[in-house]
Amino acid sequence: MRCLFWLTLFLASFVHAQNPNISKKETPRTIHILSYNTIFSKHYKGFKIKYSEFLDIKEDFIIPVAFSFNNYQLKSNVLKSKGYKNFNQFLLGVGLDGFIKFYKGIYIGVGVNVPFGHETARGFNNEKKSKFLIGFESKQGIRLIPWEDLGIVLGVNYKQQFINSNVLNRELNFELELGINF
Repeated sequence: MRCLFWLTLFLASFVHAQNPNISKKETPRTIHILSYNTIFSKHYKGFKIKYSEFLDIKEDFIIPVAFSFNNYQLKSNVLKSKGYKNFNQFLLGVGLDGFIKFYKGIYIGVGVNVPFGHETARGFNNEKKSKFLIGFESKQGIRLIPWEDLGIVLGVNYKQQFINSNVLNRELNFELELGINF
C-alpha cells in the first residue's frame, strides 16, 4: 500500500511538471554593472570606478549593493586659494543604491555611500599633510539600462559628499556614468 502511495505521488508530480498550462515562476535576472563616472564639481576634478549588482525584480523598489574607487584632485584655482601646491584624495566606498523601476530599462534612484580612504596635501612651504578619511555621500539620479542581456548603461547623478578632510570637507557635484551590464 505504501509503494502504491509513493508511485501515485511520483506520477502526479511528473504529470504536473509536464503540464503546459501551469506557468513556471519567472526567476529574476541578476544585473551586474561596471561603470566609469566622471565628476563635475566647482572644486574637484575626478573619477569613480563602480561595481553594483542587483536582482531585476518586478517590485517597485530595488536595492543594489555598490562598491567604488574614487580619485579626486582639487582644481588649480581652489588649490591656490586653500594654500596648497598639490592635493590627492583616494577613496573606497561601500553603499546601497535604491532604484525605482520607472519603465523597463529606466531607473530613478537614491543612494547612500560610506567612503573611506586617504588624502595627501602639500602646502607652499613643502609641509606635507596626510589624513585617513571617512565620510558620508548621498545621491539622486537616473540610470538607463536599455538592453536586457548585455549593453550600455548611462546615468546622471547629483551627489552630496561630507568627509573629514583637512582641505575641503563638503562638496556638491554631478556625475556622468557610462558602464556595461553583464
